[in-house]
Amino acid sequence: GKEAGFTYIKMPADISYGFGAVGLPLESIGGVLGISVYALGSGVLDETDYNRVPTGRQFYYDDLSIAASYGRYLTDRFSIGFTVKYIGEFVHDYSASGWGADVGTIYDTGYRGFKIAMLISNFGPDMKFIKNPYPLPINFKFGGAINVVEANDYILTFAAEGSHPSDNLEKYNSGVEFVYKDIFSLRAGARFNYDTDGFTTGGGVRLPFGEERELRFDYEFQDFGVLTEVHRFTLVVAF
Repeated sequence: GKEAGFTYIKMPADISYGFGAVGLPLESIGGVLGISVYALGSGVLDETDYNRVPTGRQFYYDDLSIAASYGRYLTDRFSIGFTVKYIGEFVHDYSASGWGADVGTIYDTGYRGFKIAMLISNFGPDMKFIKNPYPLPINFKFGGAINVVEANDYILTFAAEGSHPSDNLEKYNSGVEFVYKDIFSLRAGARFNYDTDGFTTGGGVRLPFGEERELRFDYEFQDFGVLTEVHRFTLVVAF
């Protein structure tokens, strides 16, 4: 079906992140088309010189990405997806722009909802900011999820993921999700090998209305160590 989703994340130091996307089934050729927008903003910052002396001026730092995606099942258990995206970085009077591409696959084993997924993101040419070119951070991710408990009224799912970015250390994530009567969900997770390892916890609710329509609300709290915490809010509409 058709879906639209929106996420807002309040980060430390008044940094904010927003995400919006819509997914549309393509009945004529099969598969699903996705259009998404990502935006990261620093807010207004006070400028200082190299000696950290205030100059009296202010500036901002914004990131923007607009992406088009296509995914489909190649068999009843194996699916693949592609994304092409515009990337822009804007700092006061300077900017850099370029493009990148992602490709990912999911395989459903058919056993207890066990799925295996892989993703390679940020293929693309170097971006040039002022005069110095720099490469996009290519990232390889591999993960899986399985229902460890399946009952009539609830399901308990365990998921894990590892990532290998080209410009940083390998990172790992794991978590569990408890879904009751396909309406209420509780989640908890942990991150490893990050600058500030910590835990996450949250939950959500699914509210069906009409024959094939529903609203989904999700909230997550994330421990950010010395940078305190992060709050994530998500709304999804299926129509």
